[in-house]
Amino acid sequence: MSLLAPGKVQYILCTGNLCTREMEEYLRSLCSEVHIAQGDMDEGRYQELVALHVGSVSFAICHGHQVLPWYDETAQIALQRDLGVDVLVVGHSHKIGTIECPGGGIIINPGTATGAPRVIDLEAPKPSFVLMDIQGRKLVTYTYTLENEDDIKVDRSVVQLR
Repeated sequence: MSLLAPGKVQYILCTGNLCTREMEEYLRSLCSEVHIAQGDMDEGRYQELVALHVGSVSFAICHGHQVLPWYDETAQIALQRDLGVDVLVVGHSHKIGTIECPGGGIIINPGTATGAPRVIDLEAPKPSFVLMDIQGRKLVTYTYTLENEDDIKVDRSVVQLR
């Protein structure tokens, strides 16, 4: 996919579970600003929580296995609020989605780039990822989902951050 060619992406925010050095090296071949949170399948080489600013937008990245109860929207909103960030990027569920937080900000789950199933899944999730275009305090997200071998679904949404 030409979107994921070297020099096309300025930052990579990864929620973990890379599992191999080769995958990390691949991400680093795409851009120099790679931020990776510790996943529950990684070997302890990353931070549990990564915080950064891109322009005027504050981000935090975590895998999500630390947020209890798992997959709970209220718990994720509480974490975003407690961290005081505009955008919380969280994974673990392998399901792509966004949550607009009542106090402002957004939670983005990029899903799973590989389509890896969880133990509790009856069928494997579709591979997915999110690209973000930050325009001041406006966040434009493009979600990419592999529907089948020949079909990539792209959804666009716009959030004006407070």
